[in-house]
Amino acid sequence: GRDERGSEVVINRLHQGAQSCEELMRFYKERIALEEEYSRRLEAISRRSIGTYETGNLREAFETLRGETEQMAKSHSNQAKKLQNDSLKTLSSFSSTFVANRQPVEHSVEKIRKSKQAMNSTVLRLKERYQAETTKLNTLIAQESLLLGREQDKNRQKIHLQQELVSEVRQEYQISVKKLQELQATWIDEWRLSSAKLQEMEVSRIDFLLANIWEYTNSVSSSCVNDDAACETVRKSLEQCNAQQEIDLFVQKFGTGREIYTTEPFVDYLNGESDGQFRPRVVNTLSSETRSSSDKTLLQPQTAPPLISKKDTDVIMAPSNEDPLRATLEDLKHGGNGDMHRLKEMLNDTDPSQRRSRMSEVPDFRSSGSSQTTTGTTRILTRPKSMIEDLEQYQQQEAQKRNAKRSSFHSGIRSQSRSSINIPAKLSNNGLPMVTRNGKRVLKHAKALFDFSATIDGELTFKEGDVLSVLHMQEDGWWECERIANGAVGLAPYNYLETI
Repeated sequence: GRDERGSEVVINRLHQGAQSCEELMRFYKERIALEEEYSRRLEAISRRSIGTYETGNLREAFETLRGETEQMAKSHSNQAKKLQNDSLKTLSSFSSTFVANRQPVEHSVEKIRKSKQAMNSTVLRLKERYQAETTKLNTLIAQESLLLGREQDKNRQKIHLQQELVSEVRQEYQISVKKLQELQATWIDEWRLSSAKLQEMEVSRIDFLLANIWEYTNSVSSSCVNDDAACETVRKSLEQCNAQQEIDLFVQKFGTGREIYTTEPFVDYLNGESDGQFRPRVVNTLSSETRSSSDKTLLQPQTAPPLISKKDTDVIMAPSNEDPLRATLEDLKHGGNGDMHRLKEMLNDTDPSQRRSRMSEVPDFRSSGSSQTTTGTTRILTRPKSMIEDLEQYQQQEAQKRNAKRSSFHSGIRSQSRSSINIPAKLSNNGLPMVTRNGKRVLKHAKALFDFSATIDGELTFKEGDVLSVLHMQEDGWWECERIANGAVGLAPYNYLETI
């Protein structure tokens, strides 16, 4: 290019190529440091104990995970060494050779280029001088015709001297131009050879970098493949694990089971009893159905608890696995409602033999109203629907008796509460009155957790969030309360309330 600027660009490009090699070497060094640090940390965690308390295949899976992590640590350590030898060292060696080969060519080209530039400057300087001296000579010649006598003679002497000077400058200018032309030819030959060498060096640099980075990526990729193979080994070990098998192995190893034994009994040493007379026995057995049912119960939304009745305090019915009909009849004998739906299904059974065998235990409520069963006699019902109607009528009668008994019981509580001693009105710590509107003493205050509607006279209707004053607490679970909002007084189930 003009003024040989193209050579400067090419040589500068080679300098930039050397800087690229330096940058890539710094990249490799940092990556090697990361691989070494990663390897050390993997090795550290692979030495830690994991799954110490596991058994069976799960313990083997933990051991596989630890072992494969150790192998990954070794793999990354080897990866760091491979990058050090195959990538970094080869690149460093090439970079040194590249700089060493570039410098002689660069110096030779630079020397000729500077000589040419100096000669070109000389030519330009002589050219300007030759032009100036020639202009001065032409001016003296033009004045020749205007001068006379001595002035004309002096002018001729000046013209003669100027002609000699112009001739001298002209000769120097010609010699400089010739030398510049010779240097130009030398420069062209030298630059042709140098540019070919520089281009060859640049091509070799690019090819080397491509191959070097390609080798680096292959090395890193192989490390990733090794990591994936290690993870696949761990996955295969996990496929051998099964939750139920692990639980069974745990049970076999530690001797646990599903049986629930009786609690420690009372041993009356005073009456001669000894520890050997009482042995633990199984009272219940847990099963998967029991656990799932319990879990399902925990997931159900919170609902209002069952009401408390006088019957609940007198009779506690334990769960039974006996015949459903027998359980229903036993419940009826003790004043319960029974499972009429199941009873109807059994009475409408299409199999006569089953109906006869089951109805042998049904009491004759129609004859005397007694709840006692007739033993040793098989009573065959020819009209099941009539029996159902009698049972429903009996159930209604028993419910009316219980309601009347509860109403009488609640009336006694109210009469007892009315005889309470009146005390001066005062407020509790939470700002609620400690006496009712009628002057009765308040034991404590409670907040309603659920809505409750009275079913018989004497019970108190309230809504969730209402504040009640507790006046009297009975052992059957019914509390006499006053609703602060409207002053209504009545009985409320305690499990619907929360003390505040």
